[in-house]
Amino acid sequence: AFTSGEEGWFFSKRIASIVGLVLPTIMEMKMLFFSTKKEEESKSGHMVSGFADLGLLIGGCALRLLVLAAAMPITIVQPWM
Repeated sequence: AFTSGEEGWFFSKRIASIVGLVLPTIMEMKMLFFSTKKEEESKSGHMVSGFADLGLLIGGCALRLLVLAAAMPITIVQPWM
């Protein structure tokens, strides 16, 4: 039921917004609390930070689309017999 049609689109946006907002936050928290200064200033540390920021942007956009999709009315069109 959640894999096709409008429900699938709505469900995929919800998953994208959760992953796009929660996963980058977890990555940044790991970098902040559980890494050394040398790891933070390395190239891989900067790449993790950049990917986390990109994930937050994508998750924020997906969340906005989810809110807009939830606010739109659902119309049911029935063909003439």
